[in-house]
Amino acid sequence: MRIPKICTALTALLLLVSGADAQTCPVCKEEYDLASSLAEAEFILLVELKSEGPRNDNGEGWGGPDWVEVEVKGRLRGRRLPPRIKVNFWEGQCAKGFDLEYGQEYVLLVVEKEMSRKPYRFDVVLNGCGVKSLPVEDDFIIINGARWTVEEFESLL
Repeated sequence: MRIPKICTALTALLLLVSGADAQTCPVCKEEYDLASSLAEAEFILLVELKSEGPRNDNGEGWGGPDWVEVEVKGRLRGRRLPPRIKVNFWEGQCAKGFDLEYGQEYVLLVVEKEMSRKPYRFDVVLNGCGVKSLPVEDDFIIINGARWTVEEFESLL
């Protein structure tokens, strides 16, 4: 009688322990809007994707690059940065990612973080729970389908 109960208890314990690592992402208690994201952004940059780091998929076939390297083409907030920076893109099972395609410009909202032994120094605002990037088309920043000039966008800052 005790053996089945012990086996059941051990199985439940193993499921709990193995499930602890399955959700390593910080769960967003709230999705932050553009105003909150802009307020928290240390840097608001006009960027273009240039390269991707190694895939962070733990051999599972899902995931994304550990980091992305972007060319800084303009700066709307923050101090001067090198011409290219690396930004955290995928962490554990967390997609911190943002929509970036080669050959397209974006406004990217990031913060600088000291990350020991990491090849990147920057992370997206609000730990990925806010607006991270906005596409730029024909020199207009696209916000919810509306086209804003850089000057109009800067008035939001």
